[in-house]
Amino acid sequence: MIHTRTTSALVLLLSCATSANAAVLLHDYQFNGNLEDSLGGPALVADGGTLGTGSYAFDNNHGLTLSDGLMDGGSYSIAMNFNRSTYGTYGTQKYVDFKNFSTNYGLVTSYGTVFFYPSSGLSYGASNGRIELNTDTEMVFTRDGNTKEFSLYVDGKKAGSFIDNQSYAVFSSEHKVMHFFEDDPWGGDYHPGPGTVNSLRIWDGALSATEVANINAVPLPGAFWLLGSALAGMGLLGKRRAA
Repeated sequence: MIHTRTTSALVLLLSCATSANAAVLLHDYQFNGNLEDSLGGPALVADGGTLGTGSYAFDNNHGLTLSDGLMDGGSYSIAMNFNRSTYGTYGTQKYVDFKNFSTNYGLVTSYGTVFFYPSSGLSYGASNGRIELNTDTEMVFTRDGNTKEFSLYVDGKKAGSFIDNQSYAVFSSEHKVMHFFEDDPWGGDYHPGPGTVNSLRIWDGALSATEVANINAVPLPGAFWLLGSALAGMGLLGKRRAA
């Protein structure tokens, strides 16, 4: 028979494990010959690119679109692993559009330097993030729905952040439409050039800097580790009582 105190401790441990990682991975797109979400969510929609084994290759403005990917368009983390072959004709390219092409706002690069237009908080001077050509790059951007902080990371290192009081980085259109590597029809020199995307993952909340730095690690799930520890502790208690 499990002692009541032991049961309470086990419940507490499992509760801590659940709350320790608040952001839950919702969608995982690996482009293994299709645009499906390996977690069973909505599929991406392509705009003229080519699917390969483990990648999606796109030409000028032939990006990807996702609808109904978030319940809360203001609280998320998105990780994109990609490779760019050029900086584009004018050097300025939009990577993410948040307003379903209703504005020119978005996450942009200028000759490889990442910034957020129009916010001055993540601008040329504030951003340390840089996209090198012909190199696989892991870009992660997060928005905390409570603090409104938008943060950008490039290859695990924080490139900059700003408080998004104007909701520039909120996916606010109907169906929370997201556009990747694509710009609005009047984007002009923001039209993205060619490249490939290797993976795209979306969480329902803001990851911490530590979680971003270890985003590709595959640790033993916290809940199972704590459960194992709790069960081991219960076993020791049983042995002591038996003794």
